[in-house]
Amino acid sequence: MKFNFSLFFLAVGLAFALEAVFWISMPAKMRKVVNALLLMTDSQLRTWGGILLAIGVGLCFIGRFLKG
Repeated sequence: MKFNFSLFFLAVGLAFALEAVFWISMPAKMRKVVNALLLMTDSQLRTWGGILLAIGVGLCFIGRFLKG
């Protein structure tokens, strides 16, 4: 299987663009989110990171099969 750099950069660029939408549209709310993250313990951050990782991998898995 050959690595597709075009698809990789497209995915990373999309991730940056989607995250930027939140910072542009509601910077005060994002600042509160960052402050809330700073108050979390390492265990809580790892738990949420694992949950978000599972969701992301699940979405990739679904997207792979919806491709046809």
